[in-house]
Amino acid sequence: MNRRKMWGLPSFAIITVCLTASSISGQIVQDVCFVPGECQGPLLGSVLEANAVACRTTCDDTRQCDWFTFHPSDGLCVLYDRCPTIDIVSCPSCVTGQKGCSQDAPPCKLPGMCNGDLLHAEVDRTHRDCQLVCQDYPGCIYYTYNYDNGFCDLFEDCNRPDPQGCSNCVSGRPFCGVEPFIMTIGGNVLENNANLVELTTLNSITNPVPPCLEILKPFPENIQLAAGGLLNGLPHVCGGSDGSSSKSSCWGYSLSRDSWSQVGQMPEPKSGMGHDFEKQWGIVMAGGEAVQNYSDYQDSVYETLDGVIFSGLQPLPLPVSGGLRSHSGL
Repeated sequence: MNRRKMWGLPSFAIITVCLTASSISGQIVQDVCFVPGECQGPLLGSVLEANAVACRTTCDDTRQCDWFTFHPSDGLCVLYDRCPTIDIVSCPSCVTGQKGCSQDAPPCKLPGMCNGDLLHAEVDRTHRDCQLVCQDYPGCIYYTYNYDNGFCDLFEDCNRPDPQGCSNCVSGRPFCGVEPFIMTIGGNVLENNANLVELTTLNSITNPVPPCLEILKPFPENIQLAAGGLLNGLPHVCGGSDGSSSKSSCWGYSLSRDSWSQVGQMPEPKSGMGHDFEKQWGIVMAGGEAVQNYSDYQDSVYETLDGVIFSGLQPLPLPVSGGLRSHSGL
């Protein structure tokens, strides 16, 4: 079935500020907050910000600023003293607002699927990938991402997402971003917590752990001193120890089923290794112990992009175990 549907740009490509003004008790009120498009007006300056809300705060704290535009592609927050027009054609993924506007938060993480004119549909690995597709797709203002099957639907409008129609869908604007969670797997065999899986947030106020993810199924076996990373957008764990011996298996996580399955085997058992994750390299594992007897140290180095195929890299100068994780920026 071809789910792609092409539409022209909306007829209201240029939004004039006067259309948003209304008269209440003889007082002119203008409250434009987080609307699509880029302000066309006198430029005050620009800074880099993490998101549209932070950009609005910067405008609120800048004396001469009355309008802001946030560019999600590079995090640029542009400040203006006036905004005669908002141009949606020049930057449909941008978000613009007025100083002190009343909306507490932009339309992000909306449960359910958008009801609107479908521009394009595809399958993406992650929620963030779907946002980036919308950001670059002409005319895309809203998206819906389905966690069950990876469907990414792009829209030019979004009329009240229906959470009942798709319980595992999330909708929003491409500038929203995806705040990360930290998944902790395993622990200490001696403390009887080596098969626990827990999701924690970096900010419990703006990004609380959803109730459906507060209690996750345990890992299939006891595990400690393993390596991990996001392969194909999903958590993977390789190697590690069950307390008596090192492991060579790699496990992958399914979010929709909340379950782990073995996806591959490393060339040799390895635990206590130095490790890191980079998107271009995957999981890189250096040194470690073949068996956990604190003497059988290794100098081998492997990397994997999928947990199935492992490539050997240049060995370490000396066998070593207990290496630290080091972000190298490779």
